[in-house]
Parts: sequence; C-alpha cells; structure tokens
Amino acid sequence: IQAVDKALSFEPNIFQLDYLRLKGLIFLRMSVFSMAKEIYSKILQEHPNDPISLKYRGEAKKMMGKFEEAFE
Repeated sequence: IQAVDKALSFEPNIFQLDYLRLKGLIFLRMSVFSMAKEIYSKILQEHPNDPISLKYRGEAKKMMGKFEEAFE
C-alpha cells in the first residue's frame, strides 16, 4: 500500500477512483475490514452509485458482523 501511495503522489488525480478501490480491496483481503469500509464509504461520498464500492463496502460490513447494515 505504501508503494502505491508513493506512486500516486506524483499524479494524484490519475486513476484516483481505481486506486481507492484497489486499496479497499487490499484491506479486505488482509481482513482489515474497518479500513476497507472506511475507504469504500469515502468513495461513495463522491460516487454514490458506484456498484463496486457498494458491493465491497457491504462485504466489509458483513465481515464485521453488521449484517443489517451490509444491505444499505
């Protein structure tokens, strides 16, 4: 994640959405569900209908045991 952060710092606006999606997915795979949820929630503030972020935020919430919230 640090290497990707550093690379993005050179051109911060290029691929920002893809970068954040990837970062969230990395946290999901590392079982750091609260960070994944936070990242996908941040994406959804600017892109409220982003299907990828909606799916993975729901996955993060589900893995945190927040089953009711996972469908929001």
